[in-house]
Amino acid sequence: DTITVPSGATFAVSGTMNASSITAGTLAVARGGTGTTSYSPGVTMLDQWACSANQDFSADTATLITGSWFDYGTTDSGGNIGSAMTESSGIFTFPSTGVYAIDWVIQIQGAAGTNDAVIVYMYVTTNDSTYTDVNDPGGFFGDAGDRFPFTGHFALDVTDTSNVKIKFNAYSETVGAQIAGDGNRMRTGVTFTRLGDT
Repeated sequence: DTITVPSGATFAVSGTMNASSITAGTLAVARGGTGTTSYSPGVTMLDQWACSANQDFSADTATLITGSWFDYGTTDSGGNIGSAMTESSGIFTFPSTGVYAIDWVIQIQGAAGTNDAVIVYMYVTTNDSTYTDVNDPGGFFGDAGDRFPFTGHFALDVTDTSNVKIKFNAYSETVGAQIAGDGNRMRTGVTFTRLGDT
């Protein structure tokens, strides 16, 4: 549903209407309209990342997932919108301030023993130093060699791109395990979607 304003049209302004906010042409429609020079509707940033290789980790030690992260939006039929995230040694930095939806899946496989609890942590820093656990789904390996996907969601307010960053850690209580990676599919990955301004 759009409102088309003919070029050269004039308006009789009364009350609190702001005439300067009206421009000739097709006005933007929320959730994906045609837009104007002063309004960008819909999602303006979406970026997908995945791990291309397996990563082993030891028992009883929280291990940073470095796992050869790569930008999955440039692989196969994956899609990106707008500016990309950057990643260094497992730590993700945002391209601009705003509120982001972070959706992730971490596949853990090959625990050597049975009866082992496994947890995946999403950590956030707001000062580029101290990290806080904000999301930590866990599971239980009943048999050696089990494979589990751990999923999580968090809405993060990125107020400063230099200081607000995230990372993921894996933890296995009693035996070592492995984070699953693959260069052709998202076995372990994360999707970042900018929802709006901070």
